[in-house]
Amino acid sequence: MNKLGKNATKLVEILNKAGFTAFFAGGYVRDKIMKRSANDIDIATNATPKEIKKVLDKNKIKHIEIGEQFGVIAAVYAPRLSSGQKSEKSQIFEIATFREDHGIDDSRHPKKVKLNVKPEEDAKRRDFTINGMFMEISNSKSQISNKFQITNFKWGKVLDCVNGTKDIKNKIIRFIGNPDERIKEDALRMIRGARFSAQLGFDIEKKSFEAIKKNKDLIKKVSAERIKEELNKILISDNPRLGIELLDKLGIFQIIIPEFEKTKTTPQPTNMHLEGSVWNHTLLSLDKMGKAKDPIFAWSVLLHDLAKAYTITTPEKDGTDRIRFSGHDSEGAKMAEIIMRRLKFSNDEINKVSWLVKYHMLFSNLFKMREARKIRYLKHPYFGDLLDLFLVDATSSIRSNKKGEPLPADLRAYDRAKKVYEDEKGKKPLPKPIIRGNDVMKIMGISYGNKKVGEILEKVYDMQLEKRFGTKKEGMGVAKRLLKR
Repeated sequence: MNKLGKNATKLVEILNKAGFTAFFAGGYVRDKIMKRSANDIDIATNATPKEIKKVLDKNKIKHIEIGEQFGVIAAVYAPRLSSGQKSEKSQIFEIATFREDHGIDDSRHPKKVKLNVKPEEDAKRRDFTINGMFMEISNSKSQISNKFQITNFKWGKVLDCVNGTKDIKNKIIRFIGNPDERIKEDALRMIRGARFSAQLGFDIEKKSFEAIKKNKDLIKKVSAERIKEELNKILISDNPRLGIELLDKLGIFQIIIPEFEKTKTTPQPTNMHLEGSVWNHTLLSLDKMGKAKDPIFAWSVLLHDLAKAYTITTPEKDGTDRIRFSGHDSEGAKMAEIIMRRLKFSNDEINKVSWLVKYHMLFSNLFKMREARKIRYLKHPYFGDLLDLFLVDATSSIRSNKKGEPLPADLRAYDRAKKVYEDEKGKKPLPKPIIRGNDVMKIMGISYGNKKVGEILEKVYDMQLEKRFGTKKEGMGVAKRLLKR
């Protein structure tokens, strides 16, 4: 058992020792049954918030009141570090009093909460059957209602009154009780259903699926921050394509990111994209990406070709030689910023995705550039991610011969760029610019920067990297000559 499990077990044991019933609850129980690792552990108990705090204080365990009106107290385990040890994050465990929820306040919170009900009543307020089970540790002496089906494992007893174990066995995601009521209690549960499908490889059962489709517009009441977090979890799941495709079939993706609707009817040249529309290419890209570690990189995969639907020109309508998407990289960067700002991403996250989308076509010209400019790209902190995005894009673009037969991906540019990038990584970092903005402004006789200053600085720095000058005096001379052109 890892440290997280040991600390959670200690919390259950001290509550039991104090005379209270306490179980592990929700997703942790599901993950134990499925032999999946868990990142957090929740505990449910018949102790009131006041009693929980008293037990924690007695055992010198820190706690935070994160939702006492809903019966939730967070126990905090701060790691004890010896000298020289690296710092670790504190472990936080939510301990919730068994409760019933009554009424709906804001598509997330109940109007009224009744605390200290029977465990089986608490189970019925939860979202999905697979998350509605409890687990009793082996040495517990709690009285268990006969309404629970009990399954014994080496690590404890699973208590199930919602058929969660059966649905895990059958790989089914099903709302507990009335699906409409569960959705109206918290509309985010609709996206969570798709997220669990992507994470676990389960199907949403028919009644739950139809209830989500019927209530899809309720997602508009959910905050952008909460939606973003669920989308991030889908994009780093085992099957991000499944999650996004499922949200689309449920009618929710169109509400969250309506910009994608046009991609479904945007064709691509069949000799370069036998997979079909831009939408098909996007889904295939999510497939080829595999399990991403970084959700921000996954957003660049999702958004990299979105603007093709808005920049397409065709021989029939525009007289071009073939279907083209001129400027879709630059336009896509702008669209990525708009979408991510709407979903409340941070500036750093937005800048990274926008940069990756803007330069995802870079590799066709990388080796035609002047050496200095090429080096600046290779040294960019996101270049490694750009290489990964290029690989995903290339392997998701199914080329074909004149007979319409698929060809293997052309990875020559990727292989060449990767080798140069690996070689460059071993070299010293780029030198600081000898000539600064203030120097150029002084030559120009102005007191504020403008576009011209930036252009001159870039050209001067390129010449510095190419070792065409090495002193401040020489650099100023270069800047003056450039300004005279």
